[in-house]
Amino acid sequence: MARGSDTGHEYLSKPWTMLAVWQGGLVMYGGMFGGMLGGVLCARRLQIPIANALDLGVTAAFFGQAVGRVGCLLVGDDYGAVVPERWRSLPFPITLHVPNPLPAHSLFGDANAGQVLWATQPMMSIKALIVACLGLYMLKRRRYAGQAALVMVLSYAILRSLVELLRGDEIRGVWFGGALSTSQLISLVSGVVALFLLARWHSRREASISC
Repeated sequence: MARGSDTGHEYLSKPWTMLAVWQGGLVMYGGMFGGMLGGVLCARRLQIPIANALDLGVTAAFFGQAVGRVGCLLVGDDYGAVVPERWRSLPFPITLHVPNPLPAHSLFGDANAGQVLWATQPMMSIKALIVACLGLYMLKRRRYAGQAALVMVLSYAILRSLVELLRGDEIRGVWFGGALSTSQLISLVSGVVALFLLARWHSRREASISC
C-alpha cells in the first residue's frame, strides 16, 4: 500500500513522470485523454467538426478497449485483489486462479502466484463494451454533437470506479489513506466535468447532426 501511495504522490511532485510510457506511463485515462487531444488536433487539421469527431472516435475507441483488455488478462496486468475465502468457489470470469509457477513475463507478480483474484480484466472488457454500446445508442439519439462523448465519459467514470473497488494493483497509486485509487480520483474529476456539461447543455438542440 505504501508503494502505491508513493507512486500517486510522486505525480504531484514530478508531474512529468506521468509521460514515462516506458514505465507504464499513461495507462487508460492518459491514453483516452491523449487520444481525444490527438483526435481534436487531427479534426482541426482536416476541418472536421470536432464535437462530432469526438462522438464517433470515443465510441470506436471503447469497442477497441473491450478487445484490448483481453491482452491485460493474458499477461496478468490490471489484476484484482485477493478474493476472500468465502467467495473463492465462484467461477471464472468472476474469479481467476493464478497459476503457480507463473508463466514467463507475467505481470501478476510472485506474491500472487497460486492465489485466487477477482478477474477485473474481463470485467473491464464488459465495462468498455457497455460504454461503447451506449455510445452507439447515443449517436442515433443525440440532440447535439458532443453529447455522446460526454455520456460515455460519465458512464465510464462510474463503471471504472466500481471495478476499482475490486482492483489489487495498488502500485498505480492510492490517495487519502487508501480510500481512493488514482483511477477513481481521475474518474471523480472527469465524471463531475462531464455531468456538469451535460446538465448545462440539457436544453441544447442542433437542427441537424450528421454521422
